Amino acid sequence: MQVYVSPKYQGKNVGSNIIISTIDEAFKINEIEQIEIGVISINENAEKLYKKIGFEEFGLQKNFLKIDNSYYHHKMMMIYKTHYTNR
Repeated sequence: MQVYVSPKYQGKNVGSNIIISTIDEAFKINEIEQIEIGVISINENAEKLYKKIGFEEFGLQKNFLKIDNSYYHHKMMMIYKTHYTNR
């Protein structure tokens, strides 16, 4: 899943509501015990949001993305059903 919120609607909890609703629905399924997401290292707003929701970083792929002559890392994050507090 990718979430993009138009600048017009940013700061109005649209993205977080979409993500939280998706997590809520996923964790209703007994077999789903964890959810993984990834974020490019320069996307600090997304990373901050994911951490606020409860995701924790568990890995890093260095030089995952190259734009022009700059490399960016890919942070892998996970949330466990047993640690999810938004339900």
